[in-house]
Amino acid sequence: MGTSFKDLNDDDVSKDPLARLPCGHVFTTSTLDGWMEMNAAYHKMPQADDADLAVWCAPKSLPAEAWAPKKCPAGGCRGVVVGVKRYGRPANKALLDLVQRKHLQDGRLQNQRISEQLSDLASQVNIISSSSRILQQPSVCIRLLGRSRGFQDQLQVALQQQHRPPTQKVYEASLAALKRLQLEKQLSPAELAQRAEVLLVPQPDLSFCGR
Repeated sequence: MGTSFKDLNDDDVSKDPLARLPCGHVFTTSTLDGWMEMNAAYHKMPQADDADLAVWCAPKSLPAEAWAPKKCPAGGCRGVVVGVKRYGRPANKALLDLVQRKHLQDGRLQNQRISEQLSDLASQVNIISSSSRILQQPSVCIRLLGRSRGFQDQLQVALQQQHRPPTQKVYEASLAALKRLQLEKQLSPAELAQRAEVLLVPQPDLSFCGR
C-alpha cells in the first residue's frame, strides 16, 4: 500500500507529509486519506492533476449507513485510527455508530427481559384471580403490587433511553454549539443553517419511539 519508506525522499515528504497513528505505525497522509475514505466526509478542493495531497475544503453530509471504526492499515495491527485531528470526522462517526449499535442491542435485550417478566407477572395474576383462597391473603397481593410498580419504573427508564439515543444527544449538543456561535454573532442565520445540514449526526428519526 503506497510508497515504501526506503523509496521516500525529502521532496516526497514535503508534498505528502507523514502521519503517525496512535499504534505507532507511520503512513503518508495521502495513504491514510484513502484508507479513511475522506472523500465521503469532505468535499475536495480542485487542484492540479499532479498534486500529491488532497485539500479537503468543506464537510459533506455523512451517509446514513453505519461506519465501522477503521483499524491501522498495517497488516496484523489491531490499533484503531483515533485521535488524529485530520481524520476526526470519519473516525468520530464510526465510533458514534458503534455506540448507537450497542445502545440498540442493549435496548432489545432490555425489552425482551421486561417482556418475559411481564408475561410471568400476568401468569401469576391469572392464578391469583382464579383462587379465592389466595385473594384473601393480603401479603400475596401486596407483593404482586410491588412487582408491578417495579415494572413501571423499568418501563419508564427504558422509554427515556429510547427517546434519547446517543445520536440524539450528539445532534442536540452540536446544534446547541452552533446556536451559541450565532448568539455570539460569529455565525449568521444562513451560516447556521448551512452548517446544520452537515453536522456529524443528522437529526435522528425518533418516530419509532412514538414521537
